[in-house]
Amino acid sequence: MKLTSLTFACIFLIQIIYAQSFRYGEQQEDERNRAIVEIPGGTLLMAGFSSTPNQNTDLIISRKLVNSQPEIMGMAGTPDPDFAYDLCYYNGFIYMVGESQSLNETDALFTQWDTLGNLIHIQRIGVADGNGQMFKSIAPDGLGHFWISGYHSDTLGGNGNDFWLVKTDTAGNILHQTIFGSRENDYAQSVLTASDAGCWVSGDSKENGNYDVHLYRFSPQGNLLWYQSYGDAFDDGAQGLCLLQNGDLLITGESVPALNAPFDFLFIRVDSVQGNPIWVRRAGGSQGDAAFEAIPGLGTDILFCGYSNSYATGPIQVVFGKLDSYGNLNYIENHGGTGINIGYDILSMQNGQVAIVGFVTDTLSDCFLMLLQPPTGTSVTSEATPSALQVYPNPASPGESIHLISAEPIQQAQLIALDGKVMISICEPMISAIQLPPTLHSAIYLLSVTGKSGKIYSSMIYVHKHLE
Repeated sequence: MKLTSLTFACIFLIQIIYAQSFRYGEQQEDERNRAIVEIPGGTLLMAGFSSTPNQNTDLIISRKLVNSQPEIMGMAGTPDPDFAYDLCYYNGFIYMVGESQSLNETDALFTQWDTLGNLIHIQRIGVADGNGQMFKSIAPDGLGHFWISGYHSDTLGGNGNDFWLVKTDTAGNILHQTIFGSRENDYAQSVLTASDAGCWVSGDSKENGNYDVHLYRFSPQGNLLWYQSYGDAFDDGAQGLCLLQNGDLLITGESVPALNAPFDFLFIRVDSVQGNPIWVRRAGGSQGDAAFEAIPGLGTDILFCGYSNSYATGPIQVVFGKLDSYGNLNYIENHGGTGINIGYDILSMQNGQVAIVGFVTDTLSDCFLMLLQPPTGTSVTSEATPSALQVYPNPASPGESIHLISAEPIQQAQLIALDGKVMISICEPMISAIQLPPTLHSAIYLLSVTGKSGKIYSSMIYVHKHLE
């Protein structure tokens, strides 16, 4: 489906020292970018999703040509709400993966597009099988197939979800699949193809009461070669996985350093041969910080994107940062609107620039694209004042009431998953507590509230299921 009727009156261009920031989308819709690739010729293509009030959520594909503003080219999906989480470019086509949500279950979604934004093929996997499935990350194996990671509703006799790794052909037909993990909650977050056409898969699993980061290595045939667990007394979550200049792997994510504490950036550097840890670094301030994806920078630098509200006043911001080869945070900057803002993916471009995509929010969310030059200096700003929104209990359980304390009366509250989905939305004259849905998955969520003055406050909340 070619999108021809939208008018993009909501495009802004902001010049700063290092970056051009583009915010674009339809005024009455809620749009979010999730992933980005560059195709030959320097064109950027981005995957995301768009929703309108009281209507459906569909997949979108955006394009930015060299020396032009970005635009949404195509929109398509199933009759149910659809969400895109990753894409790749292979043999002249774009392949986008995510999930489709019906009233009774969640299914994995595989789609193929041309580079002009036309949907060629859509494959919904798991229809009416009674299970929940989701595709989170896709990578070509170089031999005409794709590795795709995600989760599958529990099949190992425990609670929650399991890691899910599949190999598909270009039509999305499953050639091989592996379901693995613990008896609790497991999420395969990112997949990366190895030089032998096998793959690494990173994710997080709840074991012994804590979430730990895991890394798996599979052969080209889908056989498990080895795995490593990076566990400690902290609750740690994985988000991204990248290959560094010297062949090491870097896992990015978030860490909860103490009960009721906000998240810190988490970086785990390991060797790619056996997954042995080289260093583990936690960084951040007194507020919430999470790293979603990283890429090699200049020399031995490591660049990453995510969110933070430790290094700027106001709400959660899109964050761009730099680590040295030892994992020390030595540069950080923030971007975004007055609400919740997140950078999900980062890309090293052919012209030497870096691109970051995600979403920015004031009243509604818009697609966000930032182009910048890799920084060479050191700049870590001082922290902001403590958050004006307090939430308790935190962590909380599905079905539990959470209480809100703010600097002013709260008139609107939203609970938002890190994939951008709004789980709860309440508008009342005076909100002091919200009830979590009993079906809410164990995960990290963002809570955004609007005060009587119109000012937006935000906080992170960790939801987990009590296990029998």
